[in-house]
Amino acid sequence: MVGAEKQWFYSPKHDENELKWLKIRTSWLGDQWIRLPLKQIGSYYSHTKKKYYGTAEFSSVPLWNHVADSSASHRQIRDQIFTETGEFQSPLGSFYQVETPEGTRWTRYPGEFITEANETITRRQPAPLYPSPSPYSGKPNVAAPQTLTVFEKIEANPVRDWEGTWYHVRSNEGEGWFNPKYADPEDAKPDNTEIDLQSDKTWLYQYPDSSQLLNYGVLGPQKIRAPAAWTAPNGTRWFQIPTFLGNAWVTLNPTRDRLQLPGREQDMQISGEISRKGAIYKTDNTFTFGDAKVGYERDGELYFHSAVVAKMYQYTVTGPDRENGWTFAHPSGYSFRIKAGEKKAVVSWKGETRRSVILSAAPVASADQEAPDLRIDEMRTLFGASTEVTPNHSEVLLHSAEYTLGAFNPPTEVKGNLLHLSALCYDAGSLQPNEVGNRLKIYVYDRSSDTLSDSFASAAVASEEMLFSLSMDRV
Repeated sequence: MVGAEKQWFYSPKHDENELKWLKIRTSWLGDQWIRLPLKQIGSYYSHTKKKYYGTAEFSSVPLWNHVADSSASHRQIRDQIFTETGEFQSPLGSFYQVETPEGTRWTRYPGEFITEANETITRRQPAPLYPSPSPYSGKPNVAAPQTLTVFEKIEANPVRDWEGTWYHVRSNEGEGWFNPKYADPEDAKPDNTEIDLQSDKTWLYQYPDSSQLLNYGVLGPQKIRAPAAWTAPNGTRWFQIPTFLGNAWVTLNPTRDRLQLPGREQDMQISGEISRKGAIYKTDNTFTFGDAKVGYERDGELYFHSAVVAKMYQYTVTGPDRENGWTFAHPSGYSFRIKAGEKKAVVSWKGETRRSVILSAAPVASADQEAPDLRIDEMRTLFGASTEVTPNHSEVLLHSAEYTLGAFNPPTEVKGNLLHLSALCYDAGSLQPNEVGNRLKIYVYDRSSDTLSDSFASAAVASEEMLFSLSMDRV
């Protein structure tokens, strides 16, 4: 081809049979114009590649001739390894030429490239060897722990990157395809966690971090003990448990299921969840929530009308009192009192003053004589707000992390002069890219002191340790 009409590669109607003018060079007539359907315009390249086809449709004729040749036969294949001998590249994509036992066939499916390999895999756990590189290709032949010899493999690719690499191996039990994702993990650890399953159903998996169910087995609410556990690369904790179907792997629902870690039987159980409060948008330097004006931006700082925010967080506002103070009370029993121009807030619990908090900026008197305006960081401090602010301040999302505390059962005796208290917190979600979070903090302070602290400096913050993640994925 030496020329073509403009935009020969494009069909406004998305019609693969639309005719296009092309200029070709001949040895006997010179340059000539011809018309071809769009789907027949392209370039062919020959090569030899060994490929695996999980699911693909094959045709006995090139796919661009389907309309012209009504005798073309189609066949759906699964879990086959063939040799690809060519590729036809066109504006509509590629068509692949494949050699099969029935002869030359064509498909749109690119297949997965099988490369030669010369490496070994040492297994301390049994290795399931599948007939083809798919966990659904047939019952695996389980090889005893040994060193497997790899002579071919299919590298992880964008089509199924989550599945990892498949290895074609030789073992004492014969050949087969092995994938660590469909096998018991080598680094699972002994465990003795007691699990209280409170979900309506918990699915049983044959292997962790996979989608392969164990005979579609399901457990109802019950208490079980896990002799082994494993943490996946994404941080999700899997537990291996004995069941009526044999050993199975499970993940937990952190909103319902509960754990009792070995040696920490007295841990308080705390569950957290994220409550969405609302989206605030900025137009012409004014923030609005629905039809209501809720704040403004001044010198790059964001300010909000505290009375409006209080309603979003279910606070009752009273004031001003005789000293021009405003009190914000939550149904939980928490409350705080602020004054315009004063960088101190007084925090109370069920009507009793507990401490004062030094603010980074004083509340600003509102233009309508209502409760003072608060800078966004003071909203986080006093309301416990978690905020997501876009870089250009055009949108502000308000959340709240809310916690439910279980029974507190402190030790009946203390050995030595140290009292150790611990809790297991099931915290929901993870911080978003633009989020400033406000998650649970437990303060320990001397309640016998009558002195009102001007900061949290005299209170000790309980240490936190991230143990693992519990999956929220449910089948």
